[in-house]
Amino acid sequence: MEAFAGEHILPVYKRLNLFWFSRYGPVGNRQIKFRFSTAKFDQLEVYFNNLRTRFVVAAYGDYDYVGDLGSDRFLAGDARCQDRTKRANLVYSYLTAGAKLLLASIVREPDGHWHHEIETRSHLNRHTSLESVHHLFCNMTWVPTYVELLSPPGRPQDVISDVYARNIIRDNPELPHRPFKIVF
Repeated sequence: MEAFAGEHILPVYKRLNLFWFSRYGPVGNRQIKFRFSTAKFDQLEVYFNNLRTRFVVAAYGDYDYVGDLGSDRFLAGDARCQDRTKRANLVYSYLTAGAKLLLASIVREPDGHWHHEIETRSHLNRHTSLESVHHLFCNMTWVPTYVELLSPPGRPQDVISDVYARNIIRDNPELPHRPFKIVF
């Protein structure tokens, strides 16, 4: 993700109004979703068409951000305001801020590899300053993180996100696992 963001999003992000990107899938089969809005698409179309020729593109076209970011996943039935467009705009702005923060915190090595900036001087982070951002979000919202401890026989245990673990457990119902709720 860091390499894709540094090489392909960093050069154009200032011409985008809103944008976000994320990684999906297991190591070795990663997929990146990149969504954006811009009033300057005609100026960027050649750039994005070149990207499409370099990468396998599952979908390309207009992004229904209200249908996505204003869906039930992001707007509960008991929310005070049920306006899906307002919620989608808030979520899109939040994701854009996070994407800009990631772009500001990645570093390119002389050999061309990208990585998160290393911040350990404060003794509050183990690796990157983004840990503190994550921590403050969790403190502000008190939203817990759910994870599963997977214990495949004869293999090392693994702790993964509950979201990804659900599919693994569904496909392997005999797999020993244990859920955990982490609260900051």
